[in-house]
Amino acid sequence: MPKPLSSGSRRRILVLVDFGLILTAVLISAILRHAQEVHPVGQVLPGILVISLILQLSFYYNNLYDLKATNNFIRLTFNMIHSFAVAAVILGATYLVFPQLMIARGVFFLTTGFLVLFVVSWRYAYIWILRRKGVGENILILGANGIASEIAKEVLQRPQSGYHLLGFWSANGSAPSVPQALPVVSGAESKLLDWVRKEHVNTIVVASKDGEEKSAKPFLNEVQQQCPEIEIRRGGEFYEEVAGKVLLSALSPSDIPHFRNAGNRRLVWHFKRLIDIVISIIGLAVTLPISILTAIAIKLTSRGPVLFAQERVGQNVKPLRLLKFRSMREDAEAESGPVWADVNDQRITPVGRIIRKFRIDEIPQMWNVLRGQMSFIGPRPERPCFVQQFEREIPFYSYRHMVKPGITGLAQVRHYYTATMEETVGKLEYDLYYMKHMSPLYDFMILLDTVKTIMFGAGAR
Repeated sequence: MPKPLSSGSRRRILVLVDFGLILTAVLISAILRHAQEVHPVGQVLPGILVISLILQLSFYYNNLYDLKATNNFIRLTFNMIHSFAVAAVILGATYLVFPQLMIARGVFFLTTGFLVLFVVSWRYAYIWILRRKGVGENILILGANGIASEIAKEVLQRPQSGYHLLGFWSANGSAPSVPQALPVVSGAESKLLDWVRKEHVNTIVVASKDGEEKSAKPFLNEVQQQCPEIEIRRGGEFYEEVAGKVLLSALSPSDIPHFRNAGNRRLVWHFKRLIDIVISIIGLAVTLPISILTAIAIKLTSRGPVLFAQERVGQNVKPLRLLKFRSMREDAEAESGPVWADVNDQRITPVGRIIRKFRIDEIPQMWNVLRGQMSFIGPRPERPCFVQQFEREIPFYSYRHMVKPGITGLAQVRHYYTATMEETVGKLEYDLYYMKHMSPLYDFMILLDTVKTIMFGAGAR
């Protein structure tokens, strides 16, 4: 049975196949509308690429490359329809400004018709294939503790992942807490191995703790001897592949070098610094009109300064003065002291509510990036008083300070705002995952997701 592709690989397949189908649909439409309106291929190619790019961007911003969001047929259909409508509006505006990009009248609508046939059929087939039990990888989780429960929940919530959970191995036959009943096996006798072969188990995920792992060694040894084709994987690594974040409770001392070395990858950080400088200069220039209007609105509607400087913890625990457009009353913490912002926080001004929703209050932080105190992508810097509390109560929290903090990051586009200790743990799991897998391409994907988050005003408080 073939090993299922990672979520990143499946997403790339969707992007590439969609791109090929879109190009095919546009070419067929251009040929059918040939007449006297179609120009030579060299002149038509820019128009074809524009239609393809706009459609694919529309797909992306309507979550058609979110594997979890597109696992539902009804949601997939709705997102497809919305994508075509948005693309039609954007394309119409583009043709008004650049009429030379129009291939021929009616090409886009013909393309839409072909895409309904091509892309929708392809996506439905893709979901159907992933849902088939015989496709993908059958896994047995070794353990019945909290780690096993978390791994099982992630697999069960993601039927599109290509992994099929068959059950658990437990030393005493106890079952972990999971949303649905699954078989629990124990022992190391030949009958158990017969069950493993019968169910076509091809991966065993070791999610047990030290005590349980010792009792599981006879079973694992039997599997390695009798079924060498079965892959045995660490629970933490498997969880990262499925969930796209680390599992804090599964981290061990062997993971620490990944976090310690994240800030020492000189080539990556030199490249990030160059990109940070370029984007900061361009960003400050492009957003200047918005910044001026925001400053005027803040000054006219509330007392206090336009900019708000707050101490945060930066790389290597060095303090930095983070800049923001002021979105709260001047005396917001006079009585309460440092507290998290609430969903309907009364301290937020009317203008502040708008600029927080669309992240306009974060624009001045590009000065922090330009000065080298922050990066565009990285863990969000926290206030010293909160950091002290988090480091006491959350294991591995201090390692997020090994890299420069960012204006946005993986946690911001996946986990959104945090206002509780539990949510902070969830955010840290994304931060540590980013540190383990940091790359310029990953930064670019997070930047695209950030634009989508800002457009839809998700996660703001």
